Amino acid sequence: MASQILDTSNSADRLSFPYPENIAQLTRLFAFAIAVFLPFSFLVAFALTRPDFNRQEIPDWRPVIALAEASAAKGELYDARSLYSRAAQLASWREDWGGLLFAACGMKLLDNSTGPYFNVHTTLVHAMMAGESRQSRAGIAAVTRAFCSHGK
Repeated sequence: MASQILDTSNSADRLSFPYPENIAQLTRLFAFAIAVFLPFSFLVAFALTRPDFNRQEIPDWRPVIALAEASAAKGELYDARSLYSRAAQLASWREDWGGLLFAACGMKLLDNSTGPYFNVHTTLVHAMMAGESRQSRAGIAAVTRAFCSHGK
């Protein structure tokens, strides 16, 4: 009878007090689950938000340019600059050098400083690459003229 009490107390101690090996094992398992889950959830969210990955129709940039021009006419320069940037993004997804060029020129009109605006030059470089990928001589010539007119 004494041996049964002794065995019971030993098994109860093992069940109620976890050993350090089990805690370390659970910690490693939890860290592995997080390391796998976070990148996977990031990739899923990225694929759902980008139309070039989820095969949605990419919206046209022309209505966004019209909204940007209306915002600029009202004097809402922040909204206009944001809309021009959005139009440039849409045109870039379509690889439309004309839309990129139009957005860059609109952003340059909003720029009051005499120095070059970084976003305008970046958009013009994207327009040059889109014209080159479409093998459009007219596109490359138009972007070159825009570079010359906007300065260095």
